[in-house]
Amino acid sequence: MLASFQLKNWLCFADTGEIGVGPINVFIGKNNSGKSAILKSLAVTQEGASPFDRRYLVRKGSNHSEITFQFSIDLNIDGGIYIKPALKINFENGIMNLEIHHIGGSHGFGNLNHIFGSIDNKALLVPFFSKRKVGGFSDQINRSIAHQIHGNMLHLGARLSVVSQQGHPYYDKYENYCRAIIGQFIRLIPSDAGQRPGVYIDKSTSIFLDDMGEGVANILYLITELILSENKIFLIEELENDLHPSALKSLLDLIIESSQKNQFFISTHSNIVVQTLSAFGKSRTFNIEKSNGSPLPTSSISLIGNNTSERVAVLRELGYSFSDFGEWDGWLFFEEASAERLIREYFIPWFAPKLRRLRTFSAAGASNIEPSFVEFQRLMTFVHLEKKYQNLSWVFVDGDEIGRTVINDLRRKFPTWSDEHFQCFSNSDFEEYYPDIFAEEIGVALSISDKGRRREEKRKLLLRVLEWIETNEQDAKAAFEKSAAEVIQKLREIESKLYPSAKQENGH
Repeated sequence: MLASFQLKNWLCFADTGEIGVGPINVFIGKNNSGKSAILKSLAVTQEGASPFDRRYLVRKGSNHSEITFQFSIDLNIDGGIYIKPALKINFENGIMNLEIHHIGGSHGFGNLNHIFGSIDNKALLVPFFSKRKVGGFSDQINRSIAHQIHGNMLHLGARLSVVSQQGHPYYDKYENYCRAIIGQFIRLIPSDAGQRPGVYIDKSTSIFLDDMGEGVANILYLITELILSENKIFLIEELENDLHPSALKSLLDLIIESSQKNQFFISTHSNIVVQTLSAFGKSRTFNIEKSNGSPLPTSSISLIGNNTSERVAVLRELGYSFSDFGEWDGWLFFEEASAERLIREYFIPWFAPKLRRLRTFSAAGASNIEPSFVEFQRLMTFVHLEKKYQNLSWVFVDGDEIGRTVINDLRRKFPTWSDEHFQCFSNSDFEEYYPDIFAEEIGVALSISDKGRRREEKRKLLLRVLEWIETNEQDAKAAFEKSAAEVIQKLREIESKLYPSAKQENGH
């Protein structure tokens, strides 16, 4: 796809120098620093200069601007095939001129409106800008319209007709991502004038996409293009604007998958976008900075390095909060807060004191364990601490059916990790490791079938256990050493792995 670019006298950039790019390119920086200017330099090749004020395409004080794109693929331009060409685009007096340099020589084109068309087999770009507005949807669907790519969503129904029909090779992928990101399956529904995207409420009632809000339409458009497009360059601004964080993460997974056959230029203010996409091995993250003190706004672009301190600083600037980040000897994930608190505050100091350097974490439920651990791994990859914590992180969950399923899924997802890092306790509920003095209360709490009442009763039971520990610490320690022997043994095994000398000190 695009291998590199260079901007001269383009908006806020005097001269970027040649910037090498990858399959996924993430641009961060403060507001009005110049992130959009980079995406705009690509957009004019397909949309032309007309959507933009031509006065602002040339830097103040200059009479022309120059953009150079070096491609690693062959391009079809105006009916000619050019082998891995370099495109040099000049803007002067509101006119766009093009020079194509390739193996066969050079060619020039003058007074162009655009370089690439919007028909699917001629279009190169898929724009998704922050000022995206839904002006309505056409009910007209035919083969020609279904293969057009536009920045607006007028013909979204036609595009959707390709992928939302059972039997299409990407139907299952579309349905799965649609449900994961939007929360429901949007398909074509008969309308008065044809067909329109929407959802069925029952056999005779439906809601059309027009009535779901612009955010849903925007994301549906992007999902459709991510699945259908091949050999395209996506220009995406502020993806996070329309999405809940969990939906955003699913969409980012789709972008990573789509990057196997497309290229992405994404501007963002979101730490979720940065740490997820930038953890992908072939991605590049760039910081756009505006110089201070210059009368004429001037921006520079720099590649974020691979060192931990630089990447942590980037996430901090984007609002990610760290507490002694990267300074722990290992990480230990638990299903419930009760297990995490007892182990952190009492079991570790009593029975495995060297594990004070181990960071414990509660996922607040079995269903949250896998996404929490996967997110942790992505973060470690982004800040280049994955090697430090490789095989120094553990997950423990209850031994019920849900817990066993979670552990099996994690073992499949991380096949290079040994099974000892993903374990179930023998008991189905951690409360069963409380001392016998609480046996009756344990039985009452665990017999409650209503999830909300059961959770509240377990919380109250934990508070009584904590109060008992505070007033009877030595008795509590002795009682837990017997009742929670399995848990203590697992902690000591981790302690021995992290600190081999602890094995002899603890006599096990």
